[in-house]
Amino acid sequence: MSTYKKRSTDSSKLHDRLDHPVIDGDGHIIESRFVLPDFLKQVGGPDLVKRFDKAIANARPGGAKSLFWGNHSGRYTIDRVTTMLPRLYAQRLDEAGVDFVTLYSTFGFRCQVMPDDEVRQASCRALNMMFADMFKDVSARMTPAAVIPMHTPDEAIAELEFAVNELGLKAAMTCNEVLRPDPEVA
Repeated sequence: MSTYKKRSTDSSKLHDRLDHPVIDGDGHIIESRFVLPDFLKQVGGPDLVKRFDKAIANARPGGAKSLFWGNHSGRYTIDRVTTMLPRLYAQRLDEAGVDFVTLYSTFGFRCQVMPDDEVRQASCRALNMMFADMFKDVSARMTPAAVIPMHTPDEAIAELEFAVNELGLKAAMTCNEVLRPDPEVA
């Protein structure tokens, strides 16, 4: 297995001239989806994994949208892989001229809007458990934001308390929309 060799970049050179830390408040994670079912099983058992797989295909009206940062990266594979592997991500922060980063889920946006209460809450919890586990060894350089479902105040409070008090997460990603049927349109 080879190790990654840090490069000197314009960003790292600029950082070297600064007398203060640089904090990135909008970093992103591209989740390794094959790991999530293990955490979903811990939260709700194997039946929940099946329900999640079925629900995720319909999490947004009109289907999933392709996001530019989620597309395949061609010759820049190292950049995509970086967002998936926390230790590599932490090593490459110096190249970006960044001292600390708060990371947001890419996949979590879809989990937060699932209409099935149990699947939505369980998938957010599973993501948070996965993030706490994945990023524990690099917490000096980065912190993942907890994925908080927002359909009701109770579910938001329950997940926020779990994420902070049980998992030790320090930031939160709240859902900016709750899609509900409109009786006047239906």
